[in-house]
Amino acid sequence: MGLDAFDIIEKQGNLTAMMDRVVANKRLGHAYIFEGMVGAGQEDMATYLAAGLNCLNPSATGQPCGECNHCVRILREDYPDVLHVRPGDDKENSKDKADIFKTEAEIEEAKEAEEKAKPESNTIKIDQVRELKHRMSMSSTEGDYQIFVIHEAEKMTTGAANSLLKFIEEPYENMHIFLITSNQDAILPTILSRCQMIHFPELRKAQVKQVFEAAGIKASLATTLSYLTNDVDEAKNLADNETFQIQIGQSIQWVDLMVKGDPRGLTMVQSDWVKDKPSRKSMIQALNLVGFHFHDLLYLKMATEDDQSLMDKLVFPNDLGKYQTMLNHLDAALITKGLHLVGKAQRMIRANVAPQAAMEYLVLAFWKK
Repeated sequence: MGLDAFDIIEKQGNLTAMMDRVVANKRLGHAYIFEGMVGAGQEDMATYLAAGLNCLNPSATGQPCGECNHCVRILREDYPDVLHVRPGDDKENSKDKADIFKTEAEIEEAKEAEEKAKPESNTIKIDQVRELKHRMSMSSTEGDYQIFVIHEAEKMTTGAANSLLKFIEEPYENMHIFLITSNQDAILPTILSRCQMIHFPELRKAQVKQVFEAAGIKASLATTLSYLTNDVDEAKNLADNETFQIQIGQSIQWVDLMVKGDPRGLTMVQSDWVKDKPSRKSMIQALNLVGFHFHDLLYLKMATEDDQSLMDKLVFPNDLGKYQTMLNHLDAALITKGLHLVGKAQRMIRANVAPQAAMEYLVLAFWKK
């Protein structure tokens, strides 16, 4: 395995090289925010740095070997000195509960009551941060460094964020904390101002496709998924999702009917798209697929005959034959209109218009002269 075990090197080579230099020069800060779109490599970087700091056989420049006992366990999140905190993982800790009211008792009590009254579980709560702080007060178990990774840090409650702030302001030696987020604007300004911010650029589609193929997703589907997500786990879930597979087939069929002016393009909305009462999120995703078909059609309409990269630029390369038939009925203006209407239908659904109404509007507006 070696360094190949760490996806971050493939995803963000320049950023990884920069962090290698930071570690080699012993300038790694105690608190970082890794910010970027989901799947851009934030979690991978946290794992890479944690392994590098605790590796049993690091390279001369401090890179982790990826093969020693420590590296392997860090990669599978089974290493006691690397703790991960995620929304909803609010495991109770009796020691924390005994220490709750040692300082600022009334403020802490009010925060806790407010958080426990919240119905949603998809947050990082104050009890989770208390457990984290308890672990911080203990010596490392096996390695020289303790690493704490807070996933989806934007989902910390106000109480949790304020509790964490005390550690960030008064760090322990040989301890680092990495906050992972795709929405830095949702993190408290007091946290932002006390952490070093590292932005993770959006991955190139070719990179994402390679990562997906390496995860076992077939090439043609990996291409399509690379336009929907950068996250390997999400891509694998979609690849295995029967509803998503059905949507792919329905999307090309629906576009074909609309392009030909076939009345079934309208009736298909009720008979196929919304018959099982799908969620709004599912229908917005379905419209993404429809939009990708119009993207492909526009690219083909504008492409020159000697374009050698034709297939590499299609979201659905397997549909090339169907596209060529559709292009007989289309000009660039009508394809652009289709793209615009897909976006408008998605905005309508987000604004609580019924998905059936939004999609029927799309069809009728596309046909309107």
